[in-house]
Amino acid sequence: MSFIVSKPLLGKRILITRPASQGAATAEMVKRLGGHPIELPTIVITEPPDPAQVAGTVCKLAEYDLVAFTSENAVTCFFAEIEAQGHDVGVFRQTRIGAIGSGTAAALANKGLCADIVPHEFVGEAFGQAILEDPMIQALRSHRCPRVLILRALVAREILPEILRNAGCIVDIVPVYETRLAPMARRIELISRLEAQTIDCVMLTSSSSVKGLVELLGSRSIELLHNLLVASIGPITTASAEKHGLCVGVTSDESTVEALLSTIGLHFTKDV
Repeated sequence: MSFIVSKPLLGKRILITRPASQGAATAEMVKRLGGHPIELPTIVITEPPDPAQVAGTVCKLAEYDLVAFTSENAVTCFFAEIEAQGHDVGVFRQTRIGAIGSGTAAALANKGLCADIVPHEFVGEAFGQAILEDPMIQALRSHRCPRVLILRALVAREILPEILRNAGCIVDIVPVYETRLAPMARRIELISRLEAQTIDCVMLTSSSSVKGLVELLGSRSIELLHNLLVASIGPITTASAEKHGLCVGVTSDESTVEALLSTIGLHFTKDV
């Protein structure tokens, strides 16, 4: 029994839909839990639509009271520009730092930057509330409008900037990357694996990964995913999957890859 507990994914074939830059780390986690990772990204991370805007933002960070990072990709992409300009974490010395979740906070820590604000729930609603409840932001709001910079994907939920603007904050949004669908060439491999039933579980780690998966599978998405476990990282991703007609088997209580893998493991070992 102890072996099963330590290797809850033993023999399970787990489809990882994350971008290639993040898939390798997830694959290692799956292996440590005894599973067999299948990396097949359904989305790719590309340059932002306006690289010049991103470059200029690095020089203007001192104008903001808070910089909010909404994903690990936002950290990676923005720091790539910072380093390309020959700067380091010192560019943030005059601003508060917010991270939407523990994964994003960890990505910042790897760059030498400590997040001042991390919500208990890793969604835009909770992030906005955590920012407004931050003592330093509250102190600013008593005499002027805090200036907030949101670093995110080109296409993202608008709930965070809406919450902050409704509370009187001045909000600038700078897309530091764009999420695009994976090349359709991957469609053949994916459908072949699903038809052969060589996948036990598919990990959905974002609404973008859901969209990419459904686009690759086309009209057969519901049919091909019917006999395997569809596992979602959180309620927003689950809602996106269900909107596309997918049946989500498990949803992680905490929106992290570690928590999602734990949830998947519990599912596969619950009757052992």
